[in-house]
Amino acid sequence: MSTSRPTATLRRTPRRLSEQALRAIEGYLKALPAESSRVSAREFGLRLEGSSGQSINVHIEVGDYTATFESFFMRAPKDNIPETHRLMLRKNLEMQAVRFCIDDFGDIFLKADVPLRQITTEVLDTLLGQMQQHSDRNWPVILKLGWESEMGPADKM
Repeated sequence: MSTSRPTATLRRTPRRLSEQALRAIEGYLKALPAESSRVSAREFGLRLEGSSGQSINVHIEVGDYTATFESFFMRAPKDNIPETHRLMLRKNLEMQAVRFCIDDFGDIFLKADVPLRQITTEVLDTLLGQMQQHSDRNWPVILKLGWESEMGPADKM
């Protein structure tokens, strides 16, 4: 049995980890040229501008061990539901930290969970950049497939 002492990283309490993450996120958001606010003691809201002119709202919640980043993508598809879900799953294979998810109503979200120990300016910048990029890149394709009756026929993927 080893008698070595735990490293400083392992001895951090959830409260200390979350306080450090909250400070890092708050500092990062204050430096951004984007609209952001502190929603509660452990939550933030952020509005990013997409390249298509569409706003991307991101909700950030800091838990005891992870920070969750979530962005509403679109309402539940009306048409081609299995094909739309299959496309999102295929897109998830191409994405790193961010993934497509659906809620109990079928609405589509972009979501990422990051361990609090990994929260840095660089990680936040990369993660929010990925959310913005995936939203911009995938919105037209998924919208056209999932709402075909409203948009016209989608090109076959």
